[in-house]
Amino acid sequence: ATGSELLKNVVLPGIGKFTIYDNKKISQVDVENNFFVRKDDLVKDRAQIVCELVSCLNPEVKGEYYTSIDKFFEKKDDISSRYTLIICADTPPEICLKFADYCCIKNIPFIAVRSYGFIGSIRLQYKNHEIYDSKPDAIFWDLRISDPFPELEALVPENLDNLPDNEHSRVP
Repeated sequence: ATGSELLKNVVLPGIGKFTIYDNKKISQVDVENNFFVRKDDLVKDRAQIVCELVSCLNPEVKGEYYTSIDKFFEKKDDISSRYTLIICADTPPEICLKFADYCCIKNIPFIAVRSYGFIGSIRLQYKNHEIYDSKPDAIFWDLRISDPFPELEALVPENLDNLPDNEHSRVP
C-alpha cells in the first residue's frame, strides 16, 4: 500500500513515466490495505493491477511493470537513461540491495521506504549530495564576563550566598 500511495502522489501531478517492480500476487491483506486493488483482483499480479489503476489517474503518464527482477535488469537499454529516481517501498532487503548497488554505480538517487503501521523509515542514497546552510542560525553572543576588570569586582559583595534574593538579582 505504501508504494501505491507514493506512486499516486507522483502520478497525479504528472511524473511522465513510471515503472513498477513487484513479484507478489494480490492477497486479502492487500485488498484491505491498498486502495488500488479490488476483491476481484485476488491472486492477480499486484504490479499489473496497480500499474493499470494508477495510470488511470493521469492519462498523460505512462506506466509499465515487471514481476521479475531479472527481467527488469535484463532490458537492453541502460537503466540510468530510463530513470532519474528509484524508490523501493516495503521491498525485501536483498532486492533493495541490488537496486541500491546499481543506483550507486550509475549515480541515480535511491530511496528505500518501509512502513510498519503508523511507524516507518525512509533512507536516501545518493552518491554526492551536498547541503549548504545559506542562512545559518543567528550567532549566540556570550555576554558573560570571564575576566572581570577590578572596578566591576569592587561592586560585587564578598559572599553572594548570604545575600537575599532581591539583592542577589541586582549583582552584575
